[in-house]
Amino acid sequence: MLEKIEINGCLLAIQKNFSKKPDSTVMVFLHEGLGSIGFWKDFPEYMGRITGLPYLVYDRPGYGNSDELPYERKINYHSIEALEYLAPILEKLEIRRPILIGHSDGGTIALLYAAGNPDNVAAVVTIGSHIFNDEVTRNGISNAVQGYEKGGFKASLEKFHGEKTDSVFYSWAHIWLSDEAKNWDIRPDLKKIKCPVLSIEGENDPYSAGNQATETAKYCVCQAVLIPGLEHTPHLEDPVLTGSLIVEFLKNLNL
Repeated sequence: MLEKIEINGCLLAIQKNFSKKPDSTVMVFLHEGLGSIGFWKDFPEYMGRITGLPYLVYDRPGYGNSDELPYERKINYHSIEALEYLAPILEKLEIRRPILIGHSDGGTIALLYAAGNPDNVAAVVTIGSHIFNDEVTRNGISNAVQGYEKGGFKASLEKFHGEKTDSVFYSWAHIWLSDEAKNWDIRPDLKKIKCPVLSIEGENDPYSAGNQATETAKYCVCQAVLIPGLEHTPHLEDPVLTGSLIVEFLKNLNL
């Protein structure tokens, strides 16, 4: 069941499987740049079942059932999302030392939150996340723009974002393709992360040359996993395999 929570004057849609202050570590799922709660499908519920942990999923500002984007999107939007929205959500729901599980942009946000709050995170799991912008990423986004304007991509997004769809898509695509974003690189920030990181990437990810996960592992305590045959959404393409990787990773933590 969807609930609403107000963060910095913005109503955000949330979905969680606990009602009061959680008595254990909580998995917090952070969706991608075009995503929403619905984009995760049943993966959070599946992870809750196989780990026995509570979870939280939410629509970031401007997405899904949340309010319109309350700020002008620039290339630093990952940091804004991490520190001005994720941080107060966790505080308001009394979630201590979360396990942050982020897909694509959500993974980047998770990493930046962990860098800014190094003592407050149990672990980070990223799936198809980015820590720098390169030609492969820009080409992938350019292809997405063509699919949006010429194919059925827009219609599929409208199911989740309704009248906000154009705003969701173009604010994401235009910033990544802008001159401002060409030199975007958060690798130096990753050195501040203290918690363990699992970085999962499909070897055929159209937005990556297969080096985002391996680069992440150079800057923090991180296990990088490249999955053959999979693309940008390993958690949907092979949820059993992706789930098993996460479970094995979490077994080594003192939660």
